[in-house]
Parts: sequence; structure tokens; C-alpha cells
Amino acid sequence: MKHGIVEQTPEPQNFLDELVETVNIIGFAVYKGFLESEEIKLAGEKINAVYERQLASHGLENFDSIKDSNIARSLATEDSFFARIAVGAKAISIISRFLGSNFILYSQNGIINPANQTHYQSSWHRDLNYQHWTSSKPLGMSILVAVEPFTIETGCTRMSPATHKVAEAPSDWFLENHAIPVVMEPGDAAIFDAMMFHKAGANTSGRLRRAINHIYTIPLMRAQFDFTKVENFGEVGSYSDEQRYILGSQVNQPLDPFNWRAARLK
Repeated sequence: MKHGIVEQTPEPQNFLDELVETVNIIGFAVYKGFLESEEIKLAGEKINAVYERQLASHGLENFDSIKDSNIARSLATEDSFFARIAVGAKAISIISRFLGSNFILYSQNGIINPANQTHYQSSWHRDLNYQHWTSSKPLGMSILVAVEPFTIETGCTRMSPATHKVAEAPSDWFLENHAIPVVMEPGDAAIFDAMMFHKAGANTSGRLRRAINHIYTIPLMRAQFDFTKVENFGEVGSYSDEQRYILGSQVNQPLDPFNWRAARLK
């Protein structure tokens, strides 16, 4: 029963339509089964391997000093397994609904949340840090994939609904009293506007919780890492033109006018 309504969004025709409408209004939604079962175990093992390699290059003390402990950075350039997830059909089908046909992979990191340890992601933040503005359409979207169960006990992410629509950060009272815990099974993914405030919960489960976070943006923003360094990026047939674009094939800044024009000509 409706009264006095003359404009309304069309009824969803599939689960992706439902997801898009939910994200547009609330700011986030859960995509069930984003990863296949065989990918989940591999993801956990590979996140650990990437982090251990990166940790060995700088040392834990240095990681701690820049608040970067328990983060495996730029997964796609470290292991092509993660590149395939980042530019896979599921990710593209979701992000294109929000950002259109032209978008890039801004960041892809592994989040490691050990039990009974404070993680820097346990503070309220936006994935587009330090930004205090709103836009009529999303400029960035995030896909947070659960590798272990996301429960209250494991410190699942808490979302502050609709905060992607306000420029300034809400009060601590609002953030804490209106937060929604995002409970997910391994392989599920939280899809959310990169401007929505969220934070990791406290992991009191006694076991590790890991996740993969992707941030996609319109090409006006500069990617955090050079994802053209992914394995076999230049090999014919390894990645489609669309995937190569998402990984940055056309958005790296040319060094001079000659190279700028050369890229345009090509």
C-alpha cells in the first residue's frame, strides 16, 4: 500500500539490483559467496606469505613505527591470484554499477586481525582517508572479502549507515550507537561506498581473522600502487583490455608531452 508517491525506483530484477539499491541508500550490503570455496583457503595462505615477505624486507619495528603491522600491501603485484580476484567478473559487475565503465583499482590489501591485539583499522575511518565532502554519485567503492568468519567475537567490521552522505564525521555518540556489525561467512564480501565510516571490531575469539580489502575509484584519483606490475601484465591474452585498464594501463602519468602524445596515439 502506497500513498502520495509519484516517483519511485523500479523494483529490483535480481540480487545485484537489490545490492545496488541497498548500498546507494544505506551505504553497504553483503554479497554472499563472492569467493569460491577453493579460493578461501588459498587466500588465507597467500595473505600470510605476502605479509611475511614484506615484513622481512623492513622488519616489525619499522612496520610498527608507521602503523603498518598486520597489513599485506598491494596483494595483486605480489601474487597474481589476488589480481584475478580484483579484476574478476564478479568485482567488475559490481563496481561498474556504481562507478560506470571507467574505474581503476586504487588499492588492494590483506587485513590481518590477530586475537586480542589492537589493529589500526579499529578506529573509525573512511577508505578515502582525510576526505570531508559528499558527491551526488560515488567516486570510490570498496569490496571487503572475509577469509575467516566475520562475527562479533572475531571483531567483524562495524558500519555506520548512511554516513557516506555527510561531509563531516558524525559524533562519537552517533558512530557508536548506530553502528551495524557486518556478520559474514568466509568468502562473503561487504560492498560499500568508500566514503562511509566504518571500523574493525575487537577480536576476542582467540583466533586469527583475515580479509582482503579492495578500493576502486574513478580514474581522476591516483592509485596507491602501480598495479601494472602484476605478473604477466604485458603478456598477450593474460588480461583483457578492460582488466588492464582497471589495473592502470591508461592512467599512469606520462613523464613528458612526448610520452603523453605517444600514449594517446597508441
